[in-house]
Formats: sequence, structure tokens, C-alpha cells
Amino acid sequence: MDGRLGQESQRLRYDEPNAIHRRHRRLVFASYFISWLVQRAQIQTFNQGMGLAVLLWVGVALPLLAPHYLFAGIHASVLMIDAMNALVQLVVTCGLLAVWRKR
Repeated sequence: MDGRLGQESQRLRYDEPNAIHRRHRRLVFASYFISWLVQRAQIQTFNQGMGLAVLLWVGVALPLLAPHYLFAGIHASVLMIDAMNALVQLVVTCGLLAVWRKR
């Protein structure tokens, strides 16, 4: 569980620079990794990019999200909202990288 659960809002620190930098590093790494996968798998159409996105979602995003939400006791509808958000982000990223590479 997150150590912040149950704390009053004025006691929380929203300006943690290390958390922001970690998030940016993860996003850059994920973008380069997806770009490498698109190139390595020779994906050239938007539909093929969508297929890769679904595979990444089922194999990576969903298994990472589900335990976090379920063990924290958060309702399954919140999990589905965040899972669909991850799916849309992956579809857009993989699809655009596939089409961009085609040019």
C-alpha cells in the first residue's frame, strides 16, 4: 500500500522532483522500447500497431495494474478505467510509430 493513504492533504508533498524525473525517464524508455519493437517486428500499418498495443497491454500493462488496484482494495471499475487509459495510450503510440516509420 502507498504510504500516503489516509494522510491529510496538507501533509502530502506534490512537488517531489525525483518522482517527476523518474516518471519522465520511464516514459522515454518506454517510447524507445516501443519504437524498437515496431522496427524489430517490421510493423508497417496502423492495424498491426494496434495488435502490438493489445499484446503489450495484455502482457505488460494489465498485469502491472491489476495487482496494485486489487490488493489495495480499490474498486474494479477504477482498474478498468485506468486499464482502458493505458490501452488507448498504447494504441496511439504503437499506431503512430508504425505509420510514421512507413513514411
